[in-house]
Amino acid sequence: MKNIKDLYHFSNILYLNRYYGESLLILHGISFGIKIGKQLNLKWSDFINERGHIKEFITIDDKIIPLNNKCKTMTIVIYKLLNDKVNLNDYIYTTKQGKRLSTDNLSKNLKRLYKILLNDNCEELTATSLEKVWALSI
Repeated sequence: MKNIKDLYHFSNILYLNRYYGESLLILHGISFGIKIGKQLNLKWSDFINERGHIKEFITIDDKIIPLNNKCKTMTIVIYKLLNDKVNLNDYIYTTKQGKRLSTDNLSKNLKRLYKILLNDNCEELTATSLEKVWALSI
């Protein structure tokens, strides 16, 4: 399984190639340690307040999860880049075409992007890898 450093790097490469939803999915996944199904339900309003500022924490199932500086920075940067294309009620994890990411084919698509962008195979990269990497990092 890839380690947290490798996945931070992958998140950054996704961002640089304008895969913003996938970039945040990886970054948040390794930072929050929540089930992928719960994560995919998050909206911009979970991270950004009505004035357009990043929140200090998110709440999932009554669990308060503080946002680290990297999560805050990347989330607000991407929100501002997409500001004219998204609103606070939109799901945060979407494709370049604006389609909501789902668990269907998520692992396959992440592996495909890893292969394309990093020219490397990462067979162990799955949607559940994010939660596992988070658990190993704490």
